[in-house]
Amino acid sequence: MTLLRPYRVVEISSERTTFCGQILRDLGADVVTIEPLEGSDARRFGPYANDAPGLETSLSWWAHNRDKRSVAMDVACAEGQGLLGRLLEGADFLVEGVEPERQAGLGLDDATLASRYPSLIAASITPFGRSGPKAAYRGGELIALAASTLLSTWGDADRPPVMMAVPQAYAHAGADAAAGCMVALSEQASSGLGQRVEVTAQTALTFATQCTTLSGLWGGGNFFRWGGGLKFGPLAVRFIWPCKDGYVSAGLFFGTAIGPPTNRFVQLMYAKGFCDASVRDKDFVTLIGPLMSGEEPMSEFDRCQEAVERFCAAHTRAEMEAYAVEHDLLIDAVRTTTDLLSEPQLQARGYWQSIEQPGVEEAVLMPGPFARFSATPLEIGGHAPSIGEHTHAVLGGDLGLSETELGDLGARGVLGGVS
Repeated sequence: MTLLRPYRVVEISSERTTFCGQILRDLGADVVTIEPLEGSDARRFGPYANDAPGLETSLSWWAHNRDKRSVAMDVACAEGQGLLGRLLEGADFLVEGVEPERQAGLGLDDATLASRYPSLIAASITPFGRSGPKAAYRGGELIALAASTLLSTWGDADRPPVMMAVPQAYAHAGADAAAGCMVALSEQASSGLGQRVEVTAQTALTFATQCTTLSGLWGGGNFFRWGGGLKFGPLAVRFIWPCKDGYVSAGLFFGTAIGPPTNRFVQLMYAKGFCDASVRDKDFVTLIGPLMSGEEPMSEFDRCQEAVERFCAAHTRAEMEAYAVEHDLLIDAVRTTTDLLSEPQLQARGYWQSIEQPGVEEAVLMPGPFARFSATPLEIGGHAPSIGEHTHAVLGGDLGLSETELGDLGARGVLGGVS
């Protein structure tokens, strides 16, 4: 991919930054990721290759750091800061998730960046932002999910909320930051000046809540979790149903936009003998009003959902998906990880790609490019780096440090990966 090939990214690696840096790398940029001597905290997230936890076996690290160049360096010391500054002199982008109160000490505050590197585009990814009463608050995945209200909709109503198995917060924030970098690059092309791009995990995830965050503002009440569905006042709408060979996502939805597919669904269930005519004849476009007012007893809606349960239990996931295509219904199979790897659509489009990761006997399957470009196709590149794998190449080859200088800095704990 040549789109960003002339550009260099300096990424101060952390849980917050890796996905943004990976998107820029996939677009062709040279990404130099700066890790502490002990390795980035992003290496401490599983799952791990062969179920063997370690700094060099994180599958999450491998997926989000493909083809980056790793420099292990202590940026907190004066010499490390000096080397970081020299790297920024030749960079087009900075991607960092440094706590706001530490930025000035590392030379990453607005005034320093604007005066020393006026064309640099700096993307900051934090839990809550670089200003305001929560600027100094810490926040990982769980905090971001809770602060965005998304967590309040996950899990069963009679117990605490549950996290999604795959981290979401800094994936959303990282994608937003990468998009922001591209907007800033467009401006830089005309003005020659860089700018700060700020993204917070809280606001990035708030967009993912869709309408649930806003419902209270228009007097619609609040949504609450209800184990595979949503509870809205007295109405409990179930989304996940067991079938013969797993689970499917289906539901009885209301309103002008998604009520019509529900009407077709109950008509299908009637035709197949799973509900009576009174269920078939309900109009789910307008049914929400009578249910909420009490004009239509809630027991009637329960009876409709019991029909859905019987219908799903009598069919396989493939049969349910076939009905969805044939009758234009809102139904899909709930896939396992194994299902996803063998998904015919993804296989037909060549999504999964193999990477040779050093130290691993077999090639590792990786997610493919995030988008397809007809003229400038993306390539997912090579393996994810080990800690400090490119310290010598970047600081020696790019910055011109001698072998003696590199060795001395390594011996004094400023650099890693140079022994």
